[in-house]
Amino acid sequence: MLAESCGSTVDLGGLIVSLANKITCRVAFGRTYDHHGSKFTNLLIRFMNMLGVFCVGDYIPWLSWVDRLKNLEGNAKKIATEFDDFLDCILKEHISKKKGEDAKSDKDQDLVDILLDVQRNETTGFTLGDDTLKGVILVIFLPLHLQINEL
Repeated sequence: MLAESCGSTVDLGGLIVSLANKITCRVAFGRTYDHHGSKFTNLLIRFMNMLGVFCVGDYIPWLSWVDRLKNLEGNAKKIATEFDDFLDCILKEHISKKKGEDAKSDKDQDLVDILLDVQRNETTGFTLGDDTLKGVILVIFLPLHLQINEL
């Protein structure tokens, strides 16, 4: 990509963000999800944008109709459903990969494999549901994505 832009300006910030997202995906998911990478990044951006939206109805309840006009609740549900589907797909891929292989060596494990091992391990004294695993993945990714985008 850099070689193709010989003689013109290059957005290094965008390239660094792309590289950091690919590295983070590789560490967390075991692969880069290039075909899903832009979808995943888009979901993260949309999710973060929803966190910063001002909801008039939270402060002035009788003006909550303004939030309905902006379809805030519908957008939030849509993003949540898309994230849930994306993370479900990742968990199912890892579970099916785990069933198809013998025990994976520790150096080949990614974050999702480790979380699934903790979920299966009953010696921790608590159980982790799939929704909790998805929440942990989001809690790890959002701060990383925020820091990367500040570059």
